[in-house]
Amino acid sequence: MDDEKNNVIDDYFIAKENQLVCKQEMKIFMATLNKDLAMADGLFYIVNASFSRLMV
Repeated sequence: MDDEKNNVIDDYFIAKENQLVCKQEMKIFMATLNKDLAMADGLFYIVNASFSRLMV
């Protein structure tokens, strides 16, 4: 979901041969294998790699 609560999964992923494949370069963070945490807060977060660079 983006900031306006729009489902944007198709912008980032495609299903290919039963695998979830990234459609673009991205940064994945706060990924967890903890089922309780994933159910409460999400499996992971992503940002578009081109927007994730820090400006100095």
